[in-house]
Amino acid sequence: MIGAFLLCDRDKFIQVGQFDECTFLYAEELILAERMRNSGYITYYESNVELIHEGGYTTKKKFVPISKVAQRLESELYYYEKYKHVSRFEINMTKLLFKVYKTKLWIFKR
Repeated sequence: MIGAFLLCDRDKFIQVGQFDECTFLYAEELILAERMRNSGYITYYESNVELIHEGGYTTKKKFVPISKVAQRLESELYYYEKYKHVSRFEINMTKLLFKVYKTKLWIFKR
């Protein structure tokens, strides 16, 4: 599985506020890394690590593929709005474009 994974000390995890309750999957690492940096900790990105995630039970049973993309988009847009201060207009335009994309998929699937 390709993705981002964050390893951190338990005490630091608690100190920075743990997980943001407004997200579900996909943006936790972004938010925790941002909170770590804002608390003065140094974060590192290591691209040469391979993690085998067997099962994938959270999304495998509950989401169809486009729903996974939608959930990821919602979490990442929340991150960009709250932590990177992207404008509400840009967030809404991104959501609108995604709706257009989903509609296009629906039309061509028929």
